[in-house]
Amino acid sequence: MKTLNEDIRTISGILVEHGKILQSLIAAVGPLADLKKEGVQGNARMVACRKTRAKVADEPEATLQKLTYKNQDSGSTEGSDVRQTEHGSPFTYHTHPAFHVASEMPQCLELAFRPPDGMHFQGSEFAVAAYIFSKNLDERYEILVADEHAQGDRRALWSLIPGQQVVDDVINMVASMLSFDNMSPKWFLPTTFAQIALSPVNHSIDTFEFIRSNFMGYADNLHRIYVPMYREQHWYLMIVDLVFRRLIYLDSAKNASEYEARIAQMKYVAFFIENMLQDTRFWSDKGHYKPHPSTFDLDEPEVGHQIEGSNDCGVWVVQWMMQSWVFRDFMLEDVTSQTRMRLALDLVMGRHNPIAREVGRRAMADWDRNMSRSKRRHNGNNTPADAGPSRSGSLTF
Repeated sequence: MKTLNEDIRTISGILVEHGKILQSLIAAVGPLADLKKEGVQGNARMVACRKTRAKVADEPEATLQKLTYKNQDSGSTEGSDVRQTEHGSPFTYHTHPAFHVASEMPQCLELAFRPPDGMHFQGSEFAVAAYIFSKNLDERYEILVADEHAQGDRRALWSLIPGQQVVDDVINMVASMLSFDNMSPKWFLPTTFAQIALSPVNHSIDTFEFIRSNFMGYADNLHRIYVPMYREQHWYLMIVDLVFRRLIYLDSAKNASEYEARIAQMKYVAFFIENMLQDTRFWSDKGHYKPHPSTFDLDEPEVGHQIEGSNDCGVWVVQWMMQSWVFRDFMLEDVTSQTRMRLALDLVMGRHNPIAREVGRRAMADWDRNMSRSKRRHNGNNTPADAGPSRSGSLTF
């Protein structure tokens, strides 16, 4: 890693010098030069970005940087005497580099969930994370993820705070994210599917038709069906493997007293799927062989286990669903606080979310308002901004 950092610094230095030479040529030859000034300026910006990233990789190196704050009241821009010498010093989104580490989150921001140590952010992710978990925003029902099958508001995303059990809306949003432009031979179903399968008379046919239209497709080339399951305050996952004819049981906290009941639920849902696939609407080839999942063998692959009392079961379920794009096995090293915050950012900023850019704009505007207030407090009191409270406070709205 040290050698890599040295190489990056060397290359960055060469590129910076190259940019300086080109700019000198432009100044010397003036408008008669064939070089396009705009292109050189673009190159200089790219060089500056590389230099910034190389510097971040070589932390900790503290430099004095005079910051520019945008006065939200007057619309003017003014220089501040505040200099950024350490993590947590006030700064605006526009003056901060495009690469961030968790410890750079300003202490003046009151967050219900602060970025875990060692986590990295790119672009507007830093501001969006602060916006999602801000304690100063009263809009607990503000929609951050537009989803027709889930309430993608701040309250739902706060269930991703460590120690909280993930609500079904989060799992449904993940199913929507994985189903967006899904061209794979897999179905990622929302939690409502298992609810319908286990109690079909208590659900509207319209709900089932919505799931069929938005989370399913033709089953002719279908390989796997991912079905999140819930029983007695616990999430687990069933995968119906139509290729190898098995029911895969994934559970991050197996319980001997609950084992038989969970397996019974799986078989009941498998039987429902079997009957469902008799419907010719699921087949482009109406004469295609119809599978019989209720007769499939049970498969219990070795998986990791959640930390006792962590309430991480729902996060394990969505990670198993999401990693299906990359891995064939089901081994997760662990679920951490970083996993939870990264999931929140993926849900809000992913291209499946039609309001992702709008939320990003709101987040950056809120960030700048907070930093401007912090700057005024700092200049008025001549003392650093007050640190926000620790994460140990109440996490309820």
